[in-house]
Order: sequence, then structure tokens, then C-alpha cells
Amino acid sequence: LLSLRPLCPSHPLGDNILKEPNSDAVPKWKPESGKNPAEPGLYVEGDILFPSRDMARSSLKHPSLRWPEGIVPYELSPTFNDKDRAMINNLIEYFHKLTCVRWVPRTDDDDDFVSIENNRTGCWSFVGRIGGRQRLNLHSPGCLKNRGASVHEMMHALGFLHEQNRWDRDQYLTVHYENVKPGNEA
Repeated sequence: LLSLRPLCPSHPLGDNILKEPNSDAVPKWKPESGKNPAEPGLYVEGDILFPSRDMARSSLKHPSLRWPEGIVPYELSPTFNDKDRAMINNLIEYFHKLTCVRWVPRTDDDDDFVSIENNRTGCWSFVGRIGGRQRLNLHSPGCLKNRGASVHEMMHALGFLHEQNRWDRDQYLTVHYENVKPGNEA
């Protein structure tokens, strides 16, 4: 199974932890803007939600936050149109092809599941299994514009944080600051 072991011993999120999505920038996003549709929101690192401050500090460490046997029950919001549903089903097939994690349609027996929604709040997800109905938002069309943003949010639901923000990231990657736009260096 895909290991969801901790990526870092602690994660300095400060007071920027929101339980509910909230952003005026998201409805203003346009495909022609050239901006990443996955991160206009006011969430931790742009697209991550934690249900509590304690979970934000240790979400990847606790075994109860992993999906048992790598099986993730999900349901799709009825607000997605047929094209969006086809795209999401294609993403799930892509996931199955490359990983041992299985996204399966929710049944009445599934108490813990991911609710894939289409709200006007951007692309975001909780990290790891939080219990009960767990929201993952893929605002159409922006979040479904390409495979990357959707898979990115699905990885958050599995328990993955942003690799570039790992405490040990400098051992594994080099940041070319000459390619970073001024003001985005942090």
C-alpha cells in the first residue's frame, strides 16, 4: 500500500488554519488570467484545510488518519455536469493505473468518505482521513482544467502535504530563486 507516513515532524502553520473555505478571489478567477486556479483561496499554503490546530501539527503521524487498506470511498456532487464527471472518472482511472490506492464509490456502509464538491471556493482539500464526510473541492472549470490540480487535491486527501515545504526539502531539491517572481521567495 501507498505509505502515508509522516513527511515532517512538525509543520509551522501559525494562525493561518481555517476550518471553512473563505475567499473572494476565487469567483473572480478566469482561465485567461494565467494564474494557478488551485491556489487563489485563503487556506493554509493556498489549498489545505485542517479540522483543528492539533491535527495540523500531526495529521500525517496518526494511523487513524490513513485510509484503511488504501481504499478511499467517495461521492460526487450532483452539481458537476457530464463533462466534469467524465474528467473526474478519468482522474480516478489515472490514479488506479499509477498507484495501489483505490477510489471507490461510497456505499451506505461507508461512514468515512470523500465528498468531491463543486463549490465556488477554489481547489482545496483536508489532509488525510478526518472521519465522516470529508470535503474536497474541485471548482469547475478551473480545478478541472487539467489533471494536475485535481490529482494534487486528491493527494492531500490521502495525507500528503506540499513537498516543497518539507522540513528536509533542501536535502532533495534545489530552489532556483532566479526563477521565482519577486515577492514570492518565501
